[in-house]
Amino acid sequence: MAVDEFMYVLVIGVVVLALAVIFFASIPNIGIVVPITSLSVGTVGFTGDNMISRSYGSFQVGEVNKEVIKGVPQIQVSSSYFGGKVEKQEVKILNAYVPLAREATITFTVYDSTPGYGRLMIKWNGQELYRNGAARGVYTLHIEKQYIKEVNNLEVSCDGPGLFFWASTVYILRDFKVNLDYGNMRLIPFTLGAEDIATFKNGALEFSSSGTAKLTVKVNGAEVFSKAPGPSESVKFDLFNSGVTPGNNMIALSAPDGTLLLSNVVLKIFLSTGQTFRERTFSISPGNYSLFLQGYVGKMQFDVAAITRQGDMGIKLNGNELNVPAIRNGINTIIFTDKEAKEGTNTLIFSGTGGWDVGEVRIFLER
Repeated sequence: MAVDEFMYVLVIGVVVLALAVIFFASIPNIGIVVPITSLSVGTVGFTGDNMISRSYGSFQVGEVNKEVIKGVPQIQVSSSYFGGKVEKQEVKILNAYVPLAREATITFTVYDSTPGYGRLMIKWNGQELYRNGAARGVYTLHIEKQYIKEVNNLEVSCDGPGLFFWASTVYILRDFKVNLDYGNMRLIPFTLGAEDIATFKNGALEFSSSGTAKLTVKVNGAEVFSKAPGPSESVKFDLFNSGVTPGNNMIALSAPDGTLLLSNVVLKIFLSTGQTFRERTFSISPGNYSLFLQGYVGKMQFDVAAITRQGDMGIKLNGNELNVPAIRNGINTIIFTDKEAKEGTNTLIFSGTGGWDVGEVRIFLER
């Protein structure tokens, strides 16, 4: 090869390398949120009046209902000649919902993407729901009822960049939700632990109503109310007439002859206990734990439905006291680091001098 030809090839190689460096530098900072798990907690601390209270707002009984059964703040997938990332999620649906299901929908927003390099692919129980490029925007995918099970497998991935060997296909999806449309029987699931059952006194579903249709209320299949409700009602149930058990329980409301608007619906569970602490465990994989070294911090985000007694909450992670600010109604966020967390099984203990009704705790890593 002549010297001039060699220099020509060398210059081309340098230019291609420079372009590759510029491209990779321009790829957005992905991996902002990495979900770890979600946990159910319940009452924490001194319960005061010994009551768990959950509010369900207002809804119509006798119309088609929709329930969010899975929500993920962010999903990020990628593919290149050097590797990639596929997101797999297990979506569980309470068995009471499955026979009532009409369809499910998946909704999400494409926050950032490189559709020119490869296609976004979404599968549900092996069925391909989407296989195309996806620019920024909001998307809705439909799942037919015959593919809805108690345990469902969701897979999100993308194609490689093809001839663009220096590039990466990247899709960042936010506000990813799986929604279930089911029949005109309104379901209210609630969970009780073994310690709750040991101190369970009774429960009450309280609401205001308008309309003259008959309302039927069943708890775990046992009918506890069947008549036209008054303007203000309290439907009570106990261990003897409702079959309440540890784990998942279900309240079903129906209006066989029409529709009813129920307002300010509140479920109250009365317990005979006083001081309560909750212990929960979760696991951090080696791959996720290594993200602490890349600048990630751990976060626990949980909803407080009610504060029954003012006081200070204490949260220990593997025996380490976490910095817990004053707890408020609504969403609360606690930060932890690799000094408190560990690879493998981690133990959380919630306690305190106050009283709180704590809902789902979402644990994730964030950068």
